[in-house]
Amino acid sequence: NQPERALQHLQQVSHKNSLSYWVQWADINLALGDSPAVIQQLTPLINNAPQQDDALLLRLVIAEKNLLQDSPIHEQLA
Repeated sequence: NQPERALQHLQQVSHKNSLSYWVQWADINLALGDSPAVIQQLTPLINNAPQQDDALLLRLVIAEKNLLQDSPIHEQLA
């Protein structure tokens, strides 16, 4: 499992507007622990899409959950 290498490869892809690209991009960034980047990129994509895609919504929820788990409030509630 080499997410850094996968991200480098994905950056060379010319068709960055496809659903497949964004799902793979989100998976890689989640594996790298970069939930803020996932939220920043996927939120406008989802909000501006004529139809919201379940795969992107799932990754957005995972990123939000990861951020919540890393927050001091979550630790106080645990």
